[in-house]
Amino acid sequence: MLLAASWGEGIGWSASEISSAVNSDAAPLLLRVELPDKPIRSTSWTLVGVCAVDADISVRLPARNQEVPIERRGEKWLAYLEDLPEGETKIEITLVSAGGRSKELQVSLEVDRDPPTITITSPESQIHYPDIPPLEFSTEAETVHFILDDRPVSDMETTWASLPDGEHRLVVAALDAAGNLAREEVSFTLDRTPPALFAAVVPPVVNRSILVISGLREPETMITVQAPSAVTVSEPTYPGNDDWQFALSGLTERDYRVTVTGTDPAGNTSHETIAFSVDMTPPPLLVVSPEDTAYNDQFVPFAATGFGARSLVLLNGKKIDIQSPGRLGPLVDGEHVLLVRSRDQVGNVATVRRVFVVDTSPPLARLLEPRDGDTTDLTPTVRFQAGEGSVMLYLDGRPVYVPSGDPLPALEEGDHLLRLHVTDSAGNLGSDWVSFYASGGAPRVSILSPPDGVVFDQTPEVRFDVARGEVSVLLDEKPLDLESGDFLPPQSIGVHRLRVFAVDSEGRVGSAESRFEVQDRRLKAPGHLLSRPLARYREFSVNMTPTRFEPAGAVDVRLFVRGLQQFGEMVYLEQWSDLNHNGQVDMGEPLLRQMRLQDGVSSKGGRVPADEDGEEDGTISSRLFFSDDHGSLWQPGHYVLLVMSEFDIEEIPFQIMNPGP
Repeated sequence: MLLAASWGEGIGWSASEISSAVNSDAAPLLLRVELPDKPIRSTSWTLVGVCAVDADISVRLPARNQEVPIERRGEKWLAYLEDLPEGETKIEITLVSAGGRSKELQVSLEVDRDPPTITITSPESQIHYPDIPPLEFSTEAETVHFILDDRPVSDMETTWASLPDGEHRLVVAALDAAGNLAREEVSFTLDRTPPALFAAVVPPVVNRSILVISGLREPETMITVQAPSAVTVSEPTYPGNDDWQFALSGLTERDYRVTVTGTDPAGNTSHETIAFSVDMTPPPLLVVSPEDTAYNDQFVPFAATGFGARSLVLLNGKKIDIQSPGRLGPLVDGEHVLLVRSRDQVGNVATVRRVFVVDTSPPLARLLEPRDGDTTDLTPTVRFQAGEGSVMLYLDGRPVYVPSGDPLPALEEGDHLLRLHVTDSAGNLGSDWVSFYASGGAPRVSILSPPDGVVFDQTPEVRFDVARGEVSVLLDEKPLDLESGDFLPPQSIGVHRLRVFAVDSEGRVGSAESRFEVQDRRLKAPGHLLSRPLARYREFSVNMTPTRFEPAGAVDVRLFVRGLQQFGEMVYLEQWSDLNHNGQVDMGEPLLRQMRLQDGVSSKGGRVPADEDGEEDGTISSRLFFSDDHGSLWQPGHYVLLVMSEFDIEEIPFQIMNPGP
């Protein structure tokens, strides 16, 4: 039968007794075992029991097939259990009397050394206002103790309800039945006190359109301003730890009420109201001419309204007498400063300043190469001399952006007209022109879509640009009958090679290539982790190495993009010709190639640009492939790689050099 007993300090135990008779005259077999009534924390335990002095007792751990050492003390016996595992351990006890009778008893011990789990969900580690946050936590332990601000708390409900403002530290300790202890703590701040706020005195009447208002504040208090909609309020600034200021602009003659609100880090607010009137009526003054520009005449018209006896006119710092309308001059070429000032009886002043330039000489404009009547190749070098001003080249009536010393864009064979226009700031025009004949060269071909890289569309659009000639298209070395703007037939998952050829009437062949890899969108959908933004303090940067190299198939060009603001972000690449060598993409420069990379999307085939590590970590490392198959993309010259992420943009200039001897 099962008996209850008590043994140890505050620990409950149970005793099991087995008695049995072989026949009606035999004495019963006595076996008692004392067991804990809850899990123990120790990996060793002494099992205590009682049996007849002349009886044999054995204890065995069946899971280990191990006999346990036993110490006999008369009727009392002790079995020493060692290295008990976590969880339940079954124990077999066998009793053999002096007469040969036997009995078995199965008992178990449970070892629990794992501390209980405890999670505090409220309050959070932050500033709380305007109410005390609820106390919320979860644990499976039977006993919970609270320590608030390093002091034990017995009546937590009352203490929590009267929590004062300030910084607090809460510790929740949980004790399970085996005596394992776990604790969780959180530090938080309670702030329900409005911050101190003071605004400096503003005169009741001001005669300015811009007014700076300042005052004092409690440290870390943020200032917001509410003003009439017609007034522009600058962003408040904080010159010191406890002061503030902002500017009102666009003030007109009327009464104003401005409310200044101070908000502390907890969200508590204080308010100050500032009332004033504006009276600023300067005399009406408008200078219609001259304007802040350049004139190509020695006589410049002068016209002003509101111009009268109390007006002052200064030209280049010297007072002049002039009526409106009138003329300034004769003036020498160069910059001139005109100052017109008018003051009314109450002291309001109107001032107009004009800075203009007199320039009557046309700028230099001279074409040196090609010369008029020359026969050139299809990319002739243009050289010219130009004075100060806006320089424009027109090829066959269309603007081209080529600096002196660089080749013109690839031309069609035939006659061409090149004009040079130089316009200075005064509007003077200098010009020159030549007529020449362009001959020879293979037609230019560039593929705009699909871009080099990974695509998730099995039927991507094909877009290409061909200068001239008969066009043929190969996909994976198989001919396709399609035009620019058509879509490819469904493609298998993997790497594909698209090639476009153009053959002109002279048999010259131009070509371009795009290597792209089709991947299943279900494997890695773009932007599927955009809900996990990276820290905004990370600086976006792009590094390409090398940036100068010769056209050789073994060149290893690497691109590193760091500081993306989102995991899994898409990055778009465009290769442009840098015709004017300024390291930037300018209007009129041709787009040669498009590529696309995604953070965490790698290439299965390894021959297309992709994120090599395949990890969504806010960085992209990729190899850029330049080969002879890319046609004009591989020609020596200056280029710009335009790198565009979802939030940033970077331009990387690079140069493909002429191969050495």
